[in-house]
Amino acid sequence: DLATLSQQLTANPKVANLKDNTGWTPLHLAASQGQKEAMSLLLSSGADANAQMENGQTPLHLVSLKFSPLRPDLAPAEALIARGADVNARDIDKTTALHLAAQANADALAQLLIAKGADVNAKTEAGYTPLHLAAVGAAPAPGKDWVGKLLVANKADVNARTTEEKYTPLHLAAGFGNEQIVAYLLSQGADLNAKDYEGATPLGLAKRHGHKGVAKFLSERGARE
Repeated sequence: DLATLSQQLTANPKVANLKDNTGWTPLHLAASQGQKEAMSLLLSSGADANAQMENGQTPLHLVSLKFSPLRPDLAPAEALIARGADVNARDIDKTTALHLAAQANADALAQLLIAKGADVNAKTEAGYTPLHLAAVGAAPAPGKDWVGKLLVANKADVNARTTEEKYTPLHLAAGFGNEQIVAYLLSQGADLNAKDYEGATPLGLAKRHGHKGVAKFLSERGARE
């Protein structure tokens, strides 16, 4: 509890940065559980906001994983950033907090991260940008817009390609059958006939995965297989 934590930190401030054998610190634990008061206490006691676990994740990665678009609470992320958390920190897969926010369709968190300097075109080890992950991520919360619109408004590359498969965000949106995202990406200049590593176009992927509505939509706009 907080009282015990406070006593421990007063007795030995080094407690704030103790690590277990996987690199977890008390701040990682508090961040993963959304414990705002414990996070504040640890940060004010000198906890390293950029401490990395064995897998490279920082407390900001964990806050982003925990973030709920249905109950958006930016306080944990704001507290970390105020104490110097690097918004572009990468884990061992080169995933950033913005990748995680995009995948979760957490537009409020994505907006905060971008405002604080997050790279909208950061690529994971496999070459995925936040926009790639938004194209296949969670549906928007009721009454919320798709997070990809925020990314594109902040200069996300609509034709970015993954490293090996050479997928564009449009390939992924078509392959997952998301017609609204397909339409939006096309309106923003996505290449209708981009080819992946096998020579497949977005139309080809929509057909392969049985998404007839998306296939029809693409065909009507002159798409080729």
